[in-house]
Amino acid sequence: MMLTRRGFFRRLPGLGALVLGLASCGASISGKLERGGVGDFNVSAALEPGAAAKIRDFLAFSQGNPGGGELLINAPAIARSMSNAPGVAQVNFRNTGSAALEGLVKIANIGDFLAPSGKAGFISFQENPGGGGRVAITLNREAAPDMLSLISPDVTYYLMALFAPIATGDELSKEEYLIQVNLFHGPAVAGEISRASVRSQVEFPGPLVSVRGGTFSGSRAEFIIPLADLLVLEQPLSYEAVWR
Repeated sequence: MMLTRRGFFRRLPGLGALVLGLASCGASISGKLERGGVGDFNVSAALEPGAAAKIRDFLAFSQGNPGGGELLINAPAIARSMSNAPGVAQVNFRNTGSAALEGLVKIANIGDFLAPSGKAGFISFQENPGGGGRVAITLNREAAPDMLSLISPDVTYYLMALFAPIATGDELSKEEYLIQVNLFHGPAVAGEISRASVRSQVEFPGPLVSVRGGTFSGSRAEFIIPLADLLVLEQPLSYEAVWR
Protein backbone atom coordinates (compact mmCIF):
# COMPACT_ATOMS: atom_id res chain seq x y z
CA MET A 1 0.00 0.00 0.00
CA MET A 2 1.41 3.39 -1.00
CA LEU A 3 0.66 6.46 1.11
CA THR A 4 1.81 10.04 0.69
CA ARG A 5 3.29 11.80 3.70
CA ARG A 6 0.11 13.84 4.01
CA GLY A 7 -1.80 10.54 3.93
CA PHE A 8 0.36 9.28 6.79
CA PHE A 9 -0.51 12.21 8.99
CA ARG A 10 -4.25 11.68 8.57
CA ARG A 11 -3.94 8.27 10.19
CA LEU A 12 -2.36 9.33 13.50
CA PRO A 13 -5.07 8.86 16.18
CA GLY A 14 -5.19 6.53 19.15
CA LEU A 15 -3.20 3.35 19.27
CA GLY A 16 -0.55 4.34 16.79
CA ALA A 17 0.89 6.79 19.30
CA LEU A 18 2.05 3.92 21.46
CA VAL A 19 4.19 2.53 18.67
CA LEU A 20 5.90 5.86 18.08
CA GLY A 21 6.35 6.01 21.84
CA LEU A 22 8.08 2.66 21.81
CA ALA A 23 10.08 3.76 18.78
CA SER A 24 11.39 6.89 20.47
CA CYS A 25 11.84 5.99 24.08
CA GLY A 26 12.74 3.26 26.46
CA ALA A 27 10.03 0.79 27.37
CA SER A 28 9.98 -1.86 30.06
CA ILE A 29 8.07 -5.13 30.36
CA SER A 30 8.20 -7.29 33.46
CA GLY A 31 6.11 -10.21 34.60
CA LYS A 32 5.68 -13.89 35.26
CA LEU A 33 4.83 -16.75 32.94
CA GLU A 34 2.90 -19.57 34.63
CA ARG A 35 2.24 -23.18 33.70
CA GLY A 36 -0.26 -23.51 30.88
CA GLY A 37 1.08 -20.41 29.14
CA VAL A 38 -0.82 -17.86 31.21
CA GLY A 39 0.91 -14.82 32.61
CA ASP A 40 0.74 -11.28 33.95
CA PHE A 41 3.01 -8.58 32.55
CA ASN A 42 3.52 -4.95 33.61
CA VAL A 43 4.22 -2.51 30.78
CA SER A 44 5.44 1.08 30.87
CA ALA A 45 6.42 3.46 28.08
CA ALA A 46 6.98 7.19 27.69
CA LEU A 47 7.90 9.44 24.79
CA GLU A 48 11.17 11.33 24.79
CA PRO A 49 10.81 15.14 24.50
CA GLY A 50 11.91 15.33 20.85
CA ALA A 51 9.44 12.69 19.72
CA ALA A 52 6.63 14.22 21.79
CA ALA A 53 7.16 17.60 20.17
CA LYS A 54 7.11 16.04 16.68
CA ILE A 55 3.89 14.17 17.41
CA ARG A 56 2.18 17.36 18.59
CA ASP A 57 3.23 19.04 15.35
CA PHE A 58 1.94 16.08 13.31
CA LEU A 59 -1.42 16.07 15.12
CA ALA A 60 -1.82 19.80 14.65
CA PHE A 61 -1.02 19.45 10.93
CA SER A 62 -3.26 16.45 10.28
CA GLN A 63 -6.24 17.42 12.43
CA GLY A 64 -6.06 21.21 12.27
CA ASN A 65 -6.07 21.41 16.07
CA PRO A 66 -3.03 22.59 18.03
CA GLY A 67 -4.49 21.03 21.22
CA GLY A 68 -1.43 21.36 23.43
CA GLY A 69 -3.04 19.56 26.35
CA GLU A 70 -4.40 16.55 24.49
CA LEU A 71 -3.19 13.02 25.11
CA LEU A 72 -0.50 11.86 22.72
CA ILE A 73 -0.80 8.28 23.97
CA ASN A 74 -4.40 7.27 24.71
CA ALA A 75 -3.94 4.48 27.24
CA PRO A 76 -7.64 3.43 27.51
CA ALA A 77 -7.99 3.22 23.72
CA ILE A 78 -4.87 1.08 23.49
CA ALA A 79 -6.22 -1.22 26.21
CA ARG A 80 -9.55 -1.67 24.42
CA SER A 81 -7.85 -2.60 21.16
CA MET A 82 -5.32 -5.00 22.65
CA SER A 83 -8.00 -6.75 24.72
CA ASN A 84 -9.45 -8.11 21.47
CA ALA A 85 -6.17 -9.63 20.27
CA PRO A 86 -5.61 -13.42 20.28
CA GLY A 87 -4.05 -14.84 23.42
CA VAL A 88 -4.96 -11.82 25.55
CA ALA A 89 -7.22 -12.16 28.57
CA GLN A 90 -7.26 -8.55 29.77
CA VAL A 91 -5.46 -5.23 29.34
CA ASN A 92 -5.57 -2.33 31.80
CA PHE A 93 -3.55 0.76 30.89
CA ARG A 94 -3.61 4.23 32.40
CA ASN A 95 -1.94 7.47 31.40
CA THR A 96 0.84 8.67 33.69
CA GLY A 97 1.23 11.74 31.50
CA SER A 98 0.08 12.96 28.10
CA ALA A 99 2.84 10.93 26.47
CA ALA A 100 3.27 8.08 28.94
CA LEU A 101 1.41 5.00 30.12
CA GLU A 102 1.69 2.03 32.40
CA GLY A 103 -0.47 -0.97 33.14
CA LEU A 104 -1.07 -4.69 33.12
CA VAL A 105 -1.46 -7.21 30.29
CA LYS A 106 -2.91 -10.60 31.26
CA ILE A 107 -1.98 -13.36 28.83
CA ALA A 108 -4.46 -16.22 28.35
CA ASN A 109 -2.11 -18.32 26.20
CA ILE A 110 1.38 -17.14 25.32
CA GLY A 111 1.47 -19.45 22.29
CA ASP A 112 -1.59 -17.71 20.81
CA PHE A 113 -0.46 -14.16 21.57
CA LEU A 114 -0.97 -12.04 18.42
CA ALA A 115 -1.12 -15.21 16.31
CA PRO A 116 -3.08 -14.85 13.02
CA SER A 117 -6.08 -17.13 12.61
CA GLY A 118 -5.00 -20.47 11.18
CA LYS A 119 -1.30 -19.57 11.30
CA ALA A 120 1.53 -20.05 13.74
CA GLY A 121 2.38 -16.95 15.70
CA PHE A 122 5.78 -15.48 16.47
CA ILE A 123 5.85 -17.20 19.88
CA SER A 124 6.26 -20.96 20.33
CA PHE A 125 5.32 -22.42 23.73
CA GLN A 126 5.99 -25.99 24.80
CA GLU A 127 5.50 -27.81 28.10
CA ASN A 128 6.95 -31.26 28.80
CA PRO A 129 4.75 -33.94 30.43
CA GLY A 130 7.38 -34.63 33.07
CA GLY A 131 8.01 -30.97 33.85
CA GLY A 132 9.90 -28.10 32.30
CA GLY A 133 9.27 -26.32 29.05
CA ARG A 134 10.41 -23.90 26.40
CA VAL A 135 9.39 -20.54 24.93
CA ALA A 136 10.87 -19.29 21.66
CA ILE A 137 10.23 -15.92 20.01
CA THR A 138 11.15 -15.11 16.41
CA LEU A 139 10.51 -11.65 14.98
CA ASN A 140 11.04 -11.11 11.27
CA ARG A 141 9.75 -8.92 8.45
CA GLU A 142 7.46 -11.65 7.12
CA ALA A 143 5.56 -11.99 10.41
CA ALA A 144 5.47 -8.28 11.26
CA PRO A 145 2.45 -7.21 9.11
CA ASP A 146 0.13 -9.83 10.63
CA MET A 147 1.34 -9.01 14.12
CA LEU A 148 0.81 -5.27 13.64
CA SER A 149 -2.67 -5.72 12.14
CA LEU A 150 -3.77 -7.72 15.19
CA ILE A 151 -2.79 -4.86 17.47
CA SER A 152 -4.45 -2.18 15.30
CA PRO A 153 -4.33 -1.09 11.64
CA ASP A 154 -3.43 2.40 12.87
CA VAL A 155 -0.13 1.01 14.14
CA THR A 156 0.90 0.09 10.62
CA TYR A 157 0.07 3.54 9.26
CA TYR A 158 1.90 5.24 12.09
CA LEU A 159 5.01 3.14 11.63
CA MET A 160 4.85 3.93 7.93
CA ALA A 161 4.95 7.60 8.88
CA LEU A 162 8.20 6.76 10.68
CA PHE A 163 9.42 4.87 7.57
CA ALA A 164 9.89 1.77 9.75
CA PRO A 165 10.73 -1.21 7.50
CA ILE A 166 8.56 -3.56 9.59
CA ALA A 167 5.58 -1.57 8.27
CA THR A 168 6.75 -0.31 4.87
CA GLY A 169 8.39 -3.56 3.76
CA ASP A 170 11.49 -1.64 2.61
CA GLU A 171 14.69 -3.65 2.87
CA LEU A 172 16.78 -1.05 4.64
CA SER A 173 19.74 -1.55 6.90
CA LYS A 174 19.61 0.00 10.35
CA GLU A 175 22.08 2.67 9.24
CA GLU A 176 19.99 3.53 6.16
CA TYR A 177 16.84 3.71 8.27
CA LEU A 178 18.34 6.09 10.82
CA ILE A 179 19.62 8.34 8.01
CA GLN A 180 16.09 8.50 6.62
CA VAL A 181 14.63 9.38 10.03
CA ASN A 182 17.30 12.04 10.49
CA LEU A 183 16.49 13.63 7.13
CA PHE A 184 12.75 13.87 7.76
CA HIS A 185 12.30 13.97 11.55
CA GLY A 186 15.63 15.51 12.49
CA PRO A 187 18.69 14.39 14.47
CA ALA A 188 16.97 14.56 17.87
CA VAL A 189 14.36 11.90 17.02
CA ALA A 190 16.92 9.80 15.13
CA GLY A 191 19.14 9.91 18.21
CA GLU A 192 16.26 8.91 20.49
CA ILE A 193 15.48 5.91 18.30
CA SER A 194 19.12 4.83 18.07
CA ARG A 195 19.54 4.97 21.87
CA ALA A 196 16.21 3.42 22.86
CA SER A 197 15.63 -0.16 23.93
CA VAL A 198 12.94 -2.45 25.29
CA ARG A 199 13.97 -4.08 28.55
CA SER A 200 12.07 -7.23 29.48
CA GLN A 201 12.35 -9.24 32.70
CA VAL A 202 10.39 -12.51 32.87
CA GLU A 203 9.96 -15.06 35.66
CA PHE A 204 9.51 -18.57 34.21
CA PRO A 205 7.67 -21.58 35.71
CA GLY A 206 10.90 -23.31 36.77
CA PRO A 207 14.69 -22.90 37.04
CA LEU A 208 16.18 -21.90 33.72
CA VAL A 209 18.59 -24.23 31.93
CA SER A 210 19.47 -21.94 29.00
CA VAL A 211 18.53 -18.60 27.49
CA ARG A 212 19.26 -17.31 23.98
CA GLY A 213 19.42 -13.57 23.38
CA GLY A 214 19.50 -12.59 27.05
CA THR A 215 20.86 -13.37 30.50
CA PHE A 216 19.37 -15.37 33.36
CA SER A 217 19.65 -16.23 37.03
CA GLY A 218 17.48 -18.90 38.66
CA SER A 219 14.08 -18.71 37.02
CA ARG A 220 14.36 -15.06 35.91
CA ALA A 221 15.62 -13.93 32.49
CA GLU A 222 16.35 -10.46 31.14
CA PHE A 223 16.25 -9.40 27.51
CA ILE A 224 17.32 -5.99 26.17
CA ILE A 225 16.19 -5.29 22.60
CA PRO A 226 17.50 -2.20 20.75
CA LEU A 227 14.51 -0.37 19.27
CA ALA A 228 16.23 0.33 15.96
CA ASP A 229 16.81 -3.42 15.51
CA LEU A 230 13.12 -4.05 16.22
CA LEU A 231 11.86 -1.40 13.79
CA VAL A 232 14.19 -2.47 10.99
CA LEU A 233 14.41 -6.26 11.50
CA GLU A 234 17.39 -6.26 9.17
CA GLN A 235 18.02 -9.72 10.58
CA PRO A 236 15.39 -11.83 12.40
CA LEU A 237 15.44 -11.39 16.17
CA SER A 238 15.41 -14.71 18.00
CA TYR A 239 15.00 -15.39 21.72
CA GLU A 240 14.53 -18.59 23.70
CA ALA A 241 14.19 -19.72 27.29
CA VAL A 242 14.30 -23.35 28.45
CA TRP A 243 13.43 -24.35 32.03
CA ARG A 244 13.24 -27.58 33.99
